[in-house]
Amino acid sequence: MSDNRGASLAALLAFVAAALAAIAAGIGYFRRGELELRLVAGALFMAALGWGALRRSQVVSDGMRVFVVAIAVLVMFTASDPAVASDPPQRSTSGASDPKELERFLDGFFAEQMEKEHIPGAAFVFVKDGEIFFRKGYGFSNLERKEPVSPDKTIFRIGSISKVFTAEAVVQLADREAIDLHTDVNRYLKRVKVPATFAESVTAAQLLSHTAGFDEIRPGTQAPDQGSVLSLPDFLGPRLVRLWRPGQICMYSTYGITLAGALVEDVSGLSRGVSRQEHLGSPGHEAHEHHPAERGECGYGI
Repeated sequence: MSDNRGASLAALLAFVAAALAAIAAGIGYFRRGELELRLVAGALFMAALGWGALRRSQVVSDGMRVFVVAIAVLVMFTASDPAVASDPPQRSTSGASDPKELERFLDGFFAEQMEKEHIPGAAFVFVKDGEIFFRKGYGFSNLERKEPVSPDKTIFRIGSISKVFTAEAVVQLADREAIDLHTDVNRYLKRVKVPATFAESVTAAQLLSHTAGFDEIRPGTQAPDQGSVLSLPDFLGPRLVRLWRPGQICMYSTYGITLAGALVEDVSGLSRGVSRQEHLGSPGHEAHEHHPAERGECGYGI
């Protein structure tokens, strides 16, 4: 009699342990609502076997039987999710693989957006694994002459894209240990200083992340011709107005990144253009870069 009771109790414990394990494995998928008939049938069969064993057993109470049957029902639903019974699908990490498929998507996207936003022309270049995967021009570079945009030849005004190159120059100085990104920039600046409006100092990292807290004063960022362009210190002097403590607010800052350009000049001893050319690429890499001064649109978006 004791052997039967021991066997029944062992069977009960094994059943409960299996049910709890199934619940733990499947609880994350419980709400997906996907059922597979084969697994549902298996779970029901498991529940039936457990119920029969419990009815024959004299070692458990009615309350325990109800508890185990409830677990069996939960097992039915959690184990019935296909995600529990099979390996989860693997995400592809290769990205785009068919240039034609990408082109079909882009054609529709650019056609819709260019008409909606009244954009005459645009160029798209997709780089994958360090190589140009797809490139294409849309619309016209000259509406009067109906000259189509070419991603290889059409020149676009660089504008604030140059901020990326300024940021890279700053990071290169940090890589060479010429500056510390988290040290007060006034330690490195020679010709212009950040005002001591707040006790907290401004760092190069905050200049690059647009969290230095400077005001964004407009207009005044363009000059009518090359001769009217001010040096960075002369330009920045009256415009470095601190509104917020550094690190508190992220707000797009022309003056923050311009100060980063002055930082590059002061630390490297080179002008911004020379520094970019020597450290970010050969002159050939800048062949398609249009600076505002070339067309009488002189500015300070560096």
